Amino acid sequence: MCYNDFIGKKATNCKVTIISTSADFESRVTSDGLLKIQPSGCEVNYSLDGDFCTLAVKDNVVTQKRTGGQEIFMTFSQGETSFCEIGTGGLCGGFEIFTQNLKFTKGKGGVKISLEYISRADGERTNLTFIAALV
Repeated sequence: MCYNDFIGKKATNCKVTIISTSADFESRVTSDGLLKIQPSGCEVNYSLDGDFCTLAVKDNVVTQKRTGGQEIFMTFSQGETSFCEIGTGGLCGGFEIFTQNLKFTKGKGGVKISLEYISRADGERTNLTFIAALV
């Protein structure tokens, strides 16, 4: 079975693992989620600390949206500068990020996104690995 077998079908249960590392921290979180593989990417819906999250990949652009107690919207595109929005309404702000590297792979076991980005606010370099493994 190859990933094409999932295209056009309903979302499939997955186990989400997110690993973030920088010079100052390392974080590993897991969650149950739903994965829908699409012709030019994927969409993963999951929750973190009671917040609803969606990570989507389309045409090598990754978007991350988190809604609930902590609102965040980020876009990653290799070699591009984008903006990380934090908060909603009058209590919002953010900072620019530069996506150094981005790799998206999909297969019969799920999807993996690896990216490296640099905060333009403080120069911090972060490596992020996002895995949605089918269960």
